[in-house]
Amino acid sequence: MSPEVTLHHQNGYLRPMRESDVTVDYVLGLNDPRVNQYLEVRHHLQTYDSVSSFVRMNKDSSDMILWGVWYGEEAEELLVGTVRLHGIDNAKSSCHIGICLFENTVCGKGLGSQAIKRVTEWAFNNLELHNVRAGVNVANVGSQRAFLRAGYNFSHNLEVRLSVGQKATSINIYLAARKYYSKNSLVEFDRVKQSHVGNY
Repeated sequence: MSPEVTLHHQNGYLRPMRESDVTVDYVLGLNDPRVNQYLEVRHHLQTYDSVSSFVRMNKDSSDMILWGVWYGEEAEELLVGTVRLHGIDNAKSSCHIGICLFENTVCGKGLGSQAIKRVTEWAFNNLELHNVRAGVNVANVGSQRAFLRAGYNFSHNLEVRLSVGQKATSINIYLAARKYYSKNSLVEFDRVKQSHVGNY
């Protein structure tokens, strides 16, 4: 799915990815252990062709949207990551969301929370979904904090075995419900909200 829309955030914008958006830095980022340590792509070497194919698959799908995250001043913006809506189910009025920032220089600046919030708001307002869920490895503290700051709430923990013989992975599930989702600015952390981060 590739809607013609641009979502602006504080330091740039998001829009659905096109194959022409794929850059060398995007491919290299997906192969960087610092970036992919919690992603399934770490099990396979990513190439320009494989990443382009992934972008095309999302664009042509009816239940996925791969948003590119651009950062920087006009005419100097850089593609620094992606936010993906997938499993869009109109019957259940829900979908899943994931984020990957592959440019390390933007990490820790709140960009992830901004991107998550803008895409979540778009999903509620334009797809009229009621729930958006995110599954985050319990060791991935940065992503958990990003979802919390974007207004998500901890739901529950799952032990997931992604393939036969593979060790189970502990995943925290975070939920944004349209009925309660705040339209205000990013949420400030408090001790109660952070209590589940990395606790399993």
